[in-house]
Amino acid sequence: MRLTWGASTDNTGVTGYDVYANNALLTSVAGDVTTYTDSRPANQTVTYHVRAKDAAGNQSASSNAVTRNGTGPTGSNLAVGKPISASSTVHGFVAANANDNNTSTYWEGAGGSYPNTLTVKLGSNADLDRLVLKLDPATAWATRNQTVEVLGREQSASGFTTLVAAKSYTFDPAGGNTVTVPVTARVADVQLKFTANTGSSAGQLAEFQVIGVPAPNPDLEVTGLTTTPAAPVESDQITVAATVRNSGPAAAPASTVALRLGGTKVATAQVGALAAGAQTTVSASIGAREAGTYELSAVADEPNAVIEQNESNNTHTSPAPLVVKPVTSPDVVTASVTTTPSSPSAGDAVSFRATVRNQGNQATSAGSHGVTLNLLDQQGATIKTLTGSYSGSLAAGASAVVTLGPWTAANGSYTVRTVLADDAGELPVKRANNTASQPLFVGRGANMPYTTYEAEDGTAGGGATVVGPNRTVGDIAGEASGRKAVDLDATGSTSSSPPAPPPTPWSPASPSRTPRAAAASTPRSTSTSTASSRRPSR
Repeated sequence: MRLTWGASTDNTGVTGYDVYANNALLTSVAGDVTTYTDSRPANQTVTYHVRAKDAAGNQSASSNAVTRNGTGPTGSNLAVGKPISASSTVHGFVAANANDNNTSTYWEGAGGSYPNTLTVKLGSNADLDRLVLKLDPATAWATRNQTVEVLGREQSASGFTTLVAAKSYTFDPAGGNTVTVPVTARVADVQLKFTANTGSSAGQLAEFQVIGVPAPNPDLEVTGLTTTPAAPVESDQITVAATVRNSGPAAAPASTVALRLGGTKVATAQVGALAAGAQTTVSASIGAREAGTYELSAVADEPNAVIEQNESNNTHTSPAPLVVKPVTSPDVVTASVTTTPSSPSAGDAVSFRATVRNQGNQATSAGSHGVTLNLLDQQGATIKTLTGSYSGSLAAGASAVVTLGPWTAANGSYTVRTVLADDAGELPVKRANNTASQPLFVGRGANMPYTTYEAEDGTAGGGATVVGPNRTVGDIAGEASGRKAVDLDATGSTSSSPPAPPPTPWSPASPSRTPRAAAASTPRSTSTSTASSRRPSR
């Protein structure tokens, strides 16, 4: 089949053409090529259309469609690589072996589990012409008869109906071990039900081919993305517009399009009903974004609410990323807070050194800039407030050190929170980071968390017993500091603790705990089996 089309024009230049067969992308050719020859078998009925594309990744609307009617039975194998499942399998002979285009692999059901079913999901309705069922043509596969019923499910139906009544089919290596079953139906799922096999105790199949053509359905895709403003800064509210087209031969109901930044959905836009070949542009706000470069993409019908002729072309990624530039503003942050002494102990007079840095691209205003340091205990209560300031303009990238104090240290865990006064020239979008927090620990030793579990508070099971308290040397209760202990003296013994409390900071000043009992787990015996390669039943 030789296709030819007229050259397209574009303001940035046409870079290529995409050629589609039965609404699936067949190939792409260069922008100066306006012809393509498809060499598929003459017995297949195929509908073609073409789209032009430019350097920005934009695609034109579809050309007019042209259909080549096949000279014999219509259609191609729609089942290869599609989702397939079976009611049972034996060893490694899984359902996926039956539509991998390879007759040397096969599916087989579990022995004696009739009826065995093998179901392939086409994704959407197709007009079926026939099924081709194959076993390995090797002579090792002796002739056998299999009783098979053919069932189907239309895309809007909830259950299967019989398309071809159960019948015994002969698979003979002399004839290629192939059986053809004529079927005339419009369905989305096809199921084979095996109830007998003279060569094995379950159904067997090497290739499950569903021959037909896709039935008319919508085909939603995103063809372009734009942003407003086109060159945003981080203080701008950004709106993304997506062009959605129904490239299928049937009308599409109302749907949605998901807008993504870096693969994360950030907004959803509503898309109205679209006639075949129609398109619309919808938009949604994605808010203000931090300065940076983002991959911008969109997905038509993300929840798969619309049954489409082609579900693989719903995602479109903009060839140009979304670039959000920084605003022109100072941006003051607390870069760090250190203490003198660096590891204070209880009773020490502690001073704090806060390093303030302007990470913006514009100098701060002149004058005095306040710095407040709050010291919070573990309950979040403020136990000390210290204030200071730095004076004068702070250039972009420059830092200033502000000393605050003193504070008389006491043992405990604290949060040091610094709050910088807003600079007069600092835009609101840059003020969210004017507050910063970091931990501070005062005490002996390292600040390590620990969790206390009381064994006697748990629930014993499996023969476990609670013993003690006592001071008997060698007894587990005596080893548990003379307190109660749980004796796990057999495999299967258990002690279930209540929900753990929050971890408590540890230091040598904290009371130590001695474990009550330690239980060694006994490995249980296990067995494994390895499936060996299985020869076909004769």
